[in-house]
Amino acid sequence: MERFIKSVFAILIVLVSFNAATASFISITTDIKGVAVDGNQGVSRLSVVNRGDEAAFDTSVSFHLQEGFTAEEVFIGRLDPNIPFETEIVVKTPAGALPGVYPAAASVNYRDANSYPFSAVTPFNIVNSRQTTTAIFAVLDEVSVSESRGAELKLTVKNPDPVDRNANVMLYLPRELEAEKYSKKLFLPARGNAELEFEVSSFSALPGSSYAVFAAIGFEENGMMHATFARGTITIVEEQPLVSNSALKAVLAVLVLIFLALQFRRKG
Repeated sequence: MERFIKSVFAILIVLVSFNAATASFISITTDIKGVAVDGNQGVSRLSVVNRGDEAAFDTSVSFHLQEGFTAEEVFIGRLDPNIPFETEIVVKTPAGALPGVYPAAASVNYRDANSYPFSAVTPFNIVNSRQTTTAIFAVLDEVSVSESRGAELKLTVKNPDPVDRNANVMLYLPRELEAEKYSKKLFLPARGNAELEFEVSSFSALPGSSYAVFAAIGFEENGMMHATFARGTITIVEEQPLVSNSALKAVLAVLVLIFLALQFRRKG
């Protein structure tokens, strides 16, 4: 019995022990100004900085644009820490595009030293001929997902104006995440709130990571386009084990007490 307790005691110590290690990391910051379109194209500045302490490899920037809008992908290659990459981007608009504000997003895609892919999404606006504003605002939830369990990401939109509106909602996610649908229609009642949900899950995200995600709410009114963004967070969590670490510690404590009792009994 004593030998068995010693063996279990040793195994449990290994299971509940954790040695923290300092690891290198990559942290991408993207700055992109709103694109002002005159005629059928607009130019803006793009800046990408790696705020981590490890180089990012095969770095590129792709764009999520409304139908008919185009912009060339930007290839950066190796992005060393704290050395900004800056360039101009050119966005072209389709013929007949209404004046106003259109939502868009830039996705910085890269790999770490182990060739594992990562990405980060940043929203921006495209202003075609004329700037518009909107009093509509929205809130995007924070949710947690694991490798096998997704979540419902809820968007709440408030329309404080005295008119009903029909809006288009677009969800922007990094490549490590995916959604059942990325765009949905939403009716916004006058002076009221509306909600919808996106079913999101992990595609290749690592546990412990947190991702900024964005939803764009756009609508047409009086021949003009209007848009606003909501920001949310998706956190990737570990799969829950069958036996929790707390339970293992409780069993370990009981076995320690039993072991000590046997020792005192043998000495007595």
